[in-house]
Amino acid sequence: MVKKIAKKVKRKTNKTKLSKLAKNKANPNSKYWKTRADKIFSKIILSKGYCLKCGRTEFLDTAHIIPREKIAVRWDITNAIPLCKKCHKFGGEENFSFHKNPVFFFIWAMDNHPEIIENARKNLKKEITETYMESYYRLEKIFENFDAVK
Repeated sequence: MVKKIAKKVKRKTNKTKLSKLAKNKANPNSKYWKTRADKIFSKIILSKGYCLKCGRTEFLDTAHIIPREKIAVRWDITNAIPLCKKCHKFGGEENFSFHKNPVFFFIWAMDNHPEIIENARKNLKKEITETYMESYYRLEKIFENFDAVK
């Protein structure tokens, strides 16, 4: 008798999980689509294959120029660069850390990649024009094109 009740409870739990997933997929601004867009966006940015600052090829992170909390530019490929974890968060030989020393990063970017700063200035004015789901499908097309080039 206890086993039968346990099976019924398990079935109900599985149905509940499936319906939550279905609801998340149906909502174009759900965490489901936001997470998927984040993952494919990182793949696009990291496909460069090396840290833009030091050239390392392992332990790469996606570094957003304008913080990713600004949803309008969260998945804009001109708003992110690949950095190794050391350059992104911890600093290196020159105490370069994107997060700990943003002024140094700004100076480095102006000297080495002025287009990064110019794109950031343009991106500051952007407004949200698409849902998370639309962002994901736009990024998926970009990623497929990146994959085809390789």
